[in-house]
Amino acid sequence: MRRRKILLFLIGAIVCVGCQAAFFPVDLKRHATTGFSDSVANDFMGGWFDEGTNDLRNFPVGKRSFAGVPFEIIDPVKNSGASCIVLRSFNRPYFTDAVRAIPVNRDKIDSVHFLHTSGWGDDKLQKQSIFRYEFTYDDGTIFTVPVRLGMDVGNWWAPRRVGNAELAWADYNPVGRLVGVWRMSAKNLHPEKKIRSLSVISENTAALPGILAVTLQQGRDLPAVSSQEISLPVARDSKEITRISAAACAVKQQKQAGNAARQKELDQLRRAREEYRIVNELLASGS
Repeated sequence: MRRRKILLFLIGAIVCVGCQAAFFPVDLKRHATTGFSDSVANDFMGGWFDEGTNDLRNFPVGKRSFAGVPFEIIDPVKNSGASCIVLRSFNRPYFTDAVRAIPVNRDKIDSVHFLHTSGWGDDKLQKQSIFRYEFTYDDGTIFTVPVRLGMDVGNWWAPRRVGNAELAWADYNPVGRLVGVWRMSAKNLHPEKKIRSLSVISENTAALPGILAVTLQQGRDLPAVSSQEISLPVARDSKEITRISAAACAVKQQKQAGNAARQKELDQLRRAREEYRIVNELLASGS
């Protein structure tokens, strides 16, 4: 009877948590313009920001949670090499200026979450919109979300907290630089309307926008994020230190995962030894 009550309580808790928020990733597979990795810099072929191995190839793919929000990151291996959207800037005029009419077809959406980053933004662009998201409702009206440098997104080569976005992931890339990605969230102005499609449009500044994923949320509570920070060198060979969100630090997560794996192996070894000891005792007592 007690077990049954505990089971019913747990089921109720899961249902309760489930009804607080539901998340729906927007499918970007057919609209991705490039991949996370690049082999030749400045060849006009892309591959992240077209800077050779100064890229984002270490970014995890699949269903992942960043800054409390589940996202679906495209695996370039399963999508003809394309995993993200990178838009035009003064520095990369050969990239596309917009990706339009990405199907959404969802109603009762309370919030929208974006996983994105940028490159080459300078101090002159701080607080200026470098690209925007446009949601088109079924009635043809548009909900626009501007993305301002230093407020809604940061420079990928300088991962740190910005005004309206959470640093969601940071790690060292192949050239040894600490790079980052941010999660920005926005309230849907008209949750009563059905969202037909999404467009992502560059403002054609010097900053280069990179969009990794978009997730829609039903439910009004935004995910809580820890304020704990840690210190890391801005590059593997640098003495300059930056402070970033502990939850976003892939280096720390990898270390924790390694420690957890080692602990699991030790626990398995201890159990095996204990089983061996018990078997020997039983055999000895039987003789």
